[in-house]
Amino acid sequence: MVPRTALLTTSTNRIKLAATYNPTSTTLYIDQIYNDIRELAHGGFGTVYKATLRTTGKKYAIKKFMEDKSALDKWMEVKNNEKVGDHLYCTHYFGAWKQMKDIYMCLQLSQMSLHDFVKDNPFQEMLLWDVLHDVGQALHYLHVDKKYVHHDIKSKNILIHGNFFKLADFGLMEDFSKYPMMMSLSKNGPGDIFALAEAVSYSVTEGLYRQGS
Repeated sequence: MVPRTALLTTSTNRIKLAATYNPTSTTLYIDQIYNDIRELAHGGFGTVYKATLRTTGKKYAIKKFMEDKSALDKWMEVKNNEKVGDHLYCTHYFGAWKQMKDIYMCLQLSQMSLHDFVKDNPFQEMLLWDVLHDVGQALHYLHVDKKYVHHDIKSKNILIHGNFFKLADFGLMEDFSKYPMMMSLSKNGPGDIFALAEAVSYSVTEGLYRQGS
């Protein structure tokens, strides 16, 4: 049976199915379009792969959702990534597709998470200021410009991309402009600022532990 592939409808029409895709082939779309596919992470959300686009050699992160995650949850995460749009301090979303029962998202590839970085590197105070600045800019953009609250700020969702830290994983993001009471309680996005403080606190603690302090 030929595995059917469909681009998930996007309001921005960011991508189209690759011109090199052969819909009559039994080879999965991801294997036709990408090569050098390697698993980066696996968890309750699904699996994230590092993959190279065959036509350009550019590398991307491909997220494949777990099969037992509800279709609504998968769709909401795709839509949330669309809503974020383009921002220097937010992980870039390129598009998503569905093949058979599986849904995939194509995302900007980063080096590693803050969580993994502090495990293997000595504590640096300037790094923490950079995290606060970069993720603070991302939250200001989400809260003030977009009226969204992230709801899942943690060191695993702060990614290192070159000289920047980028906020990632918008699956739990919510539009808090729909809740006037929530907006009146905090114009900075209720919960996110405290969660950022906890993520930075984790980084300090882990960094000091690694130094034997």
